[in-house]
Amino acid sequence: MILIILVACLSWTGYILACTGRNYRRVWRARPEVPILLSVVSLGEPLWHCLQYLRPATYNDRFSIFFQLHRFQKHSWNFSDKYALHARYGKSFYLVTPTQCEFITADGTVAGEILSRSQSFAKPVGLLRKLDVFGKSLASVEGMDWKRHRRLTVGAFNDQTDRTAWDKALNRAAGVLSTWLEAEAVTSTSSDMAHISMDVLFQACLALNDGSILNRRTLEELVEFRRQCPTVNRTDLISLMLKAECQMDALPEKARDKFYLTPEEVRGNLFLFLFAGHETTANTLVAVIYLLAIFPSWQEWALQEIDHLLRDTRVDELPNYELFRSTKRLRAVMLETLRLYGPVLNILRETKDQGQTVSISNERSLIPKKTKVRINSVALHTDPETWGPDSLEWRPSRWISNNPPEPTSHDRPIPVDESYRTRMERRLFAWSDGARACPGKKFSQVEIVAVLIQLFRNHRVSIIPRPGQTLEQARMEAYERVQNSVLSLTLHIADPEAVRVRWDIRR
Repeated sequence: MILIILVACLSWTGYILACTGRNYRRVWRARPEVPILLSVVSLGEPLWHCLQYLRPATYNDRFSIFFQLHRFQKHSWNFSDKYALHARYGKSFYLVTPTQCEFITADGTVAGEILSRSQSFAKPVGLLRKLDVFGKSLASVEGMDWKRHRRLTVGAFNDQTDRTAWDKALNRAAGVLSTWLEAEAVTSTSSDMAHISMDVLFQACLALNDGSILNRRTLEELVEFRRQCPTVNRTDLISLMLKAECQMDALPEKARDKFYLTPEEVRGNLFLFLFAGHETTANTLVAVIYLLAIFPSWQEWALQEIDHLLRDTRVDELPNYELFRSTKRLRAVMLETLRLYGPVLNILRETKDQGQTVSISNERSLIPKKTKVRINSVALHTDPETWGPDSLEWRPSRWISNNPPEPTSHDRPIPVDESYRTRMERRLFAWSDGARACPGKKFSQVEIVAVLIQLFRNHRVSIIPRPGQTLEQARMEAYERVQNSVLSLTLHIADPEAVRVRWDIRR
């Protein structure tokens, strides 16, 4: 029996080493200009836990036997690691395991090139099949299918949709705020933001305002509800997807595959946009509210802009949509939160049956065929070379030029020459980039800014300590909870109800 176990262990070890060696040779033959990190264990294997505390056996500029597996205990390893791994091994490197070769980069130029070449670097649609519960969608198809899905969905995100999102977000935020003001301590921030985000999507993007259908909210009922309504003059998401269905008989047979989504694909896209647009926006809003409560000086900094923007707006009047373009500090707060706590930690791509070259340090470098590609968004967003020596700090003023590094007195007027650093957005990959960037980028920005303006135009938020806690201890505990956010499908604060906040009238 012992002999059988020994032979099995040796055979398994030999197999693992052979697979690792095969993958290593595939990368090495490409003569990479970046280091190769070699691990004989893949994430999730039993041996992982046995070796996770070992350190590198060797290291030089081109090769490392990599046993720092404590870094990779979770699929969200890079959220806790930030830029540290790249600081040691470089902006780009390969991680070779028995199961795959992975090119990992935190180089903004390389990332931009990869995302701009959607035909060469495809999305790993196999990993996205879990989203195909109701049917294929824009996120899970490639090639001509992707063009067809995009053609029939992206039109739903337009200026009119953004304006509607602004108005609906203001109204919903006002309603939620009225309930918060009646509570001594608010613990429902996360669920309330989720309800706001979902309702804004339903009313602005799907044009569904009927109370009964909003309460039911099954995909079948939503589609059927819109199918029974005229779609000629509507530009909401469901109507655009169904419009071709109504015109099928008038289309030439060859054109039908280009201008038609199956019922399953309609439901798949509806699920995608509801999930992606709802959860990511809600999680971002929760993080923003908590951070502003944790750091009251930055809250005062943001309030100063709100007061400036609404100086000519009556108390009973809804802020005008045109104010969105004038916001600087509020957008800075939003983008700084997404930089450090954005819902998507990685942008994944892959090479198919042909290797692809990218420019690394002004040299063309080959990424072999059938290689996984990971754009490490967290590392990109915490690179000290890009964001400064305080890249791990939440400092919204880094997005504003001619602004002091620390918040100033609330009574001080906003500097006339203060301007928003638009070019810095190119360094942020929160909505991905290139042809496959999120089509709802501006929609989500408009919603977030509108909610923040409505919540803070007459109020402020603060952390409430638990019995026996000081205020500073409560703030630090809440900050630690934000910093230790967890990943499911997207990044979110774990147990957000544990953070207690209070909303007070400020004028």
